[in-house]
Amino acid sequence: MSDDRAPMQADTELANVNDPIVQEILAATAGGAAVAPDAIARRFADRRRKPGDAPDIWRKYLNAVRQQITNLARKGSLEILRKGEVIDPSEMKGLIKVRQPFTTSGN
Repeated sequence: MSDDRAPMQADTELANVNDPIVQEILAATAGGAAVAPDAIARRFADRRRKPGDAPDIWRKYLNAVRQQITNLARKGSLEILRKGEVIDPSEMKGLIKVRQPFTTSGN
């Protein structure tokens, strides 16, 4: 049964990487920067802004950004910080920032 699930899981992960919001989150947090979800939503909205869009159009994307942050944190691709401390995705509330986890290379 696990053989049937592996391709579907791989397809889901690939789809998430191709998601423009996931790409925006990963780009915003590149280099270890800790970024607030609203800053990511603003950046995402600014790249897609059309003439006549309301100044707060970024709010339209905030929920999707937070959902993808949760997904990426559960996979270990992001760390969620509250008051500078890494928290579990299930505890995500209030003012948070996200960053890519620090990795050490053996080179």
